[in-house]
Amino acid sequence: MALDPKTKAQEVRIDPPGLFAFLGVPEAAKGVVLFAHGSGSGRMSPRNNYVAEELRRAGIATLLLDLLTPAEEADRRNVFDIELLSSRLVEATKWVERQPETEGLQVAYFGASTGAGAALMAAAQRPDIAAVVSRGGRPDLAGAALARVRAPTLLLVGGADAPVIELNREAQAQMSGETELVIVPGASHLFEEPGALDEVIRHARNWFLTHFTGAAERTARPEAASAEARSFEGASMKVADLMTPNPQTISPDDNLRYAAELMDELDVGVLPVCDGDRLAGVITDRDITVRATAAGDAPETTTVAEAMTDEVRWCFEDDDVREAERMMRQLQVRRLPVLSHDRRLVGMITLGDLAAKGALGVRDTLDVISQPPQPDR
Repeated sequence: MALDPKTKAQEVRIDPPGLFAFLGVPEAAKGVVLFAHGSGSGRMSPRNNYVAEELRRAGIATLLLDLLTPAEEADRRNVFDIELLSSRLVEATKWVERQPETEGLQVAYFGASTGAGAALMAAAQRPDIAAVVSRGGRPDLAGAALARVRAPTLLLVGGADAPVIELNREAQAQMSGETELVIVPGASHLFEEPGALDEVIRHARNWFLTHFTGAAERTARPEAASAEARSFEGASMKVADLMTPNPQTISPDDNLRYAAELMDELDVGVLPVCDGDRLAGVITDRDITVRATAAGDAPETTTVAEAMTDEVRWCFEDDDVREAERMMRQLQVRRLPVLSHDRRLVGMITLGDLAAKGALGVRDTLDVISQPPQPDR
């Protein structure tokens, strides 16, 4: 497999029928999302590659694939053949389930434009699909299959895309499973407006993380479900209301001795790593111990970039605090970096912030994330 530096994913070929794709699998992936592109688009789509990269930052594996071969794309009729496209998505799902990197992961679909119809038709054939997200989609193209979809489905539509809003409402009425229609204010069909695609990412990320882990955790650990229910009580607050703003950061070029001294001075075990004001990763006391000291690397000559964790889980400053708390529980972490929609680091939110300011459910969340993971059997 060849590594594609632009997408940070491996180029793969799915046989049969000979489809090309980009597969990206972050460490400890929570699930895998297969992308079904719209007409005239494919694995090179800048928008879907951007969405996929951000999902991988949230710990979700992605597969961006061309549902047609180059020869098939030459016949425009194939671009709108939803049954053919959905059958290819089903084949890709089977392929993902056979790969060592993704075997055992729950599968979800992300469909854009006509690809949303294909994703929903495929989900109707695969009741084990964890979730579906449609971006500016045409779910109506799935036709009678809509009534058979059991996967929780999120329909994201631009507020300026009036015809597609109505088509999504009509499709939603035909679906019997869990559905949610979210209209992004001011966004057009392609979500090209500033911040519009970031809204898609925020909603999609939360939808996938919730449905990848929710059912399994509630079955295995009923106390997690009751904790989640209690934590969602009370008035809504935004992350910006509770976070610690303007946290101390460190540069990727600083050395580990300075990082350790700064942690000691601030009495913290983790520091955000920023290139300018852009989040590049986090460095923890454990990173220094395991990745540097135990390996015999000198802290004076080893840079933060060499030891830091670059697969960072984060939230937006205008996210609901309940979403942040739920992410901490699902990811089993005690803190999250907070970003603005232009990707600047603006704060850190911790369980301590939630507890100090009276957020509900924090003790239950701490109990859940403090439990050691169950061994595979």
